[in-house]
Amino acid sequence: TTKHRLLRCHIGNKTSHLFEGLKESLEEDVERNSEVLGRDATFKQISKIEKLPGYLAVQMVRFRWKAAESVKAKILKSI
Repeated sequence: TTKHRLLRCHIGNKTSHLFEGLKESLEEDVERNSEVLGRDATFKQISKIEKLPGYLAVQMVRFRWKAAESVKAKILKSI
């Protein structure tokens, strides 16, 4: 169990409400070195919120990396 006081709201094409962005940020793919497999493996990490603190900061993640153009792009979608 880890304690976080900051949640990130990832804004994507499917995101139209705050809870959708928070749900997306709680489910993420993590790449780690697996000793059993002897190579890097991708794991799906799912976090859950047990209890909310009195104050919680939400960071709106509005930048994505465009690999095709090698630039940072700002997402101008209202949430």
